[in-house]
Amino acid sequence: MFKELAPLLAKRSLILTVSSVGDERIRVTITPRPTGKDDVKELSQPFAVEGTAEELDTELPNAIVGYTAQHMTLENSLAQVKASMEATLKEVKDEAAKKVADAKKTAKVGAKMPAGPAKAAGVKAVVCPIFCTSFIVSVARLSLLIDSRSRGCGEVGSA
Repeated sequence: MFKELAPLLAKRSLILTVSSVGDERIRVTITPRPTGKDDVKELSQPFAVEGTAEELDTELPNAIVGYTAQHMTLENSLAQVKASMEATLKEVKDEAAKKVADAKKTAKVGAKMPAGPAKAAGVKAVVCPIFCTSFIVSVARLSLLIDSRSRGCGEVGSA
């Protein structure tokens, strides 16, 4: 029986409880102990088998082998999912940090540029003849700004 429990014992402590439940029947309960406070509660679910002494002698080792295999599979699956989630989170954080750094570089470059377009002598800036504004507006305010700022003159509207 302990040979079958060895893979579980290598990863965590176990609580083994043996009790009589009447009329020559015995209940064996194996409860894996949590390895830490971040341990998933599904990995600490008890395994209980009930039967006569003869039944437990013959069938308990095979039942423990099955339980151990399922427990190890679940533990490995959870570890893979956790590792995948951590890798994805790191990738997303790195991407966000890169975008922030790029935005800061763009903002620094934008701050060094002159406030308005440079005009050569005798050259006028060409803008849309329908909507003359010098700033970007939200779609919700677009119709209000068209009515109040658009002159249809080809010149940049004054703010």
